Amino acid sequence: MELLFLLITLPIVTMWHGFIFMTLWGWFIVPTFGLAPLTLAVAIGVALVVRMLTISFKVDAKSPDVIKGFFTGMFGYAIFLLIGWIVKGFM
Repeated sequence: MELLFLLITLPIVTMWHGFIFMTLWGWFIVPTFGLAPLTLAVAIGVALVVRMLTISFKVDAKSPDVIKGFFTGMFGYAIFLLIGWIVKGFM
């Protein structure tokens, strides 16, 4: 059930983050620094990169769930790659 919820909400949340990033970029970065506005696909891609660089998948070597933590991290980063690959198709 949790996996189904994740599969349904992840694309929605990703698009929402991209939309917010694109809007904020347009409001603050474009007029301040004279840079080009971002498309939604580019904003989603940049937001994914920033999120990937700032997220932390904790793996505690002393925990009995170290294998679970390892696979959670691997799966989490694989999701970033999959979403990025899908969004790249819209650019």
